[in-house]
Amino acid sequence: MPQSQPGVPIDHALRHKVWQVEEKLTDVNIALNFYRDAVLRSADVQVVCSNDTDMMPAMAMVRVDFPDQRIGLVAPLPDPSITDSDRYVATSLQEHAAWTRRYLRHDELLAAQLPQQVPTRKKPIIKPTYW
Repeated sequence: MPQSQPGVPIDHALRHKVWQVEEKLTDVNIALNFYRDAVLRSADVQVVCSNDTDMMPAMAMVRVDFPDQRIGLVAPLPDPSITDSDRYVATSLQEHAAWTRRYLRHDELLAAQLPQQVPTRKKPIIKPTYW
């Protein structure tokens, strides 16, 4: 990518290396599976655990196309009573949810962790210490 500096003409011969950003399609896969589960009537209630507004179109479509499908929203935000975080639940997501859980407690996150070691038919998978 050409180097640039404010007030200096761009010299296309001087270049910077940049990281190549790669989309992993996670948001798209979650949204498609969310909608597909509504189509297949896989559950009475679908719960979105995200504060990412990229989920809003899928939530809106499910709400319109399947009005009997209940949608819950759990925002993975810290408990405001023990943190000074000023993060809020995305309003655009709340508008499409029948109910919203605004934060997760630390003890709930600890209880939801995978065990230190997961057995497999071969070698057990050991949870990295940095997790």
